[in-house]
Amino acid sequence: RSFINPAGCRIFGLEAHDIIGSMMERLLPDVTVERITRFMQEGVMVSGSSGRTERFDTHGMRNGGVAFPAEVALGLLDTADGPRLTCITRDQSEKKMAEDQLRLFNRALECSANGVVIVDLCLPTQPIIYANGYFINKLVSVQTPGIVWSDYPLWVAMWGPAIGSTPRAVPIWGSAWRVWQFTSDGALAGAGPGRVDLDVFNGTQAELMRWANGS
Repeated sequence: RSFINPAGCRIFGLEAHDIIGSMMERLLPDVTVERITRFMQEGVMVSGSSGRTERFDTHGMRNGGVAFPAEVALGLLDTADGPRLTCITRDQSEKKMAEDQLRLFNRALECSANGVVIVDLCLPTQPIIYANGYFINKLVSVQTPGIVWSDYPLWVAMWGPAIGSTPRAVPIWGSAWRVWQFTSDGALAGAGPGRVDLDVFNGTQAELMRWANGS
């Protein structure tokens, strides 16, 4: 008898009746009949029992053919009704996203003597690069396989121009920077007596609100 729990249905975007009875390879292409057979014969024995276990990273397929990173734990249990195979699948999309962001952060920090700050602002798939002109010029000559810097919004810290004028283009991003910090010595009503950063947003107020809200 086969069954799948509601969490499994959510991960794959399918109803239980669409999953039960189908080949496991449909959802987990690397979990072939050959692999399962090999696991049943050679999987790591569970201490104190005749069961076996194996855990590995792979990819799954959601409804519609969308691939996602997955961790799979296979288990083989001896029951009164005979051997029972279990397959626990975890969606690793958020974990991989966090690892990719950390890799991006580390590469960015390594290629700048002045450092760079990268923040999330509730956009887990779209980190924001905050950098000065020195760092941006360094990026031009840095090899970053798999990373296209211009895909990420740029918050550039370069003093000038005066408010109301148009900031100049910068390497890599050209005129497509998102925010320009043009001074750290500004004054703003309601911000207290101290000096504050002043910035220009490259877009309309409506675009700023959509971006701030993660849409």
